[in-house]
Amino acid sequence: MEVISAVQYLRHCYKFKGTTFNVKEDVFDIRLLSGRKLCYHRPRLHLDLRYGNQVLELTYKGRDSDIKKWSGLDTYGGKLTKNIFQAIVQDILVYAMNNLECAGYPAVLHIHDDIIGEVKKGTGSFEECKEIMGVHATVVP
Repeated sequence: MEVISAVQYLRHCYKFKGTTFNVKEDVFDIRLLSGRKLCYHRPRLHLDLRYGNQVLELTYKGRDSDIKKWSGLDTYGGKLTKNIFQAIVQDILVYAMNNLECAGYPAVLHIHDDIIGEVKKGTGSFEECKEIMGVHATVVP
């Protein structure tokens, strides 16, 4: 509901569990706890008829992967939730990679949620890596 309100009532900031939703200068942004923003250009609400009920549908301008051009794209709560979740997971991964780097475990590759590092034989341990990656960041919303 905060997403719809943010698009309906421009220049009002809505918060939900530390995440903020705001539309400014025709860009809908979602600010994560890390401070990073997800941006959706030219957000618009349209009335649509679904299963006999009128619903508000949210669209934005984005690159359509099928036609490889900018066009109006539909979105919904589940898709936005997925985008937020994936961004938070990426923030956690980057935080863990930075901690590992500082502790002498440089990442040479990462794939989704896996980090591949390379250290000299006989140095470090898997247990130490897990402990370093598990260090919690203090985030003040």
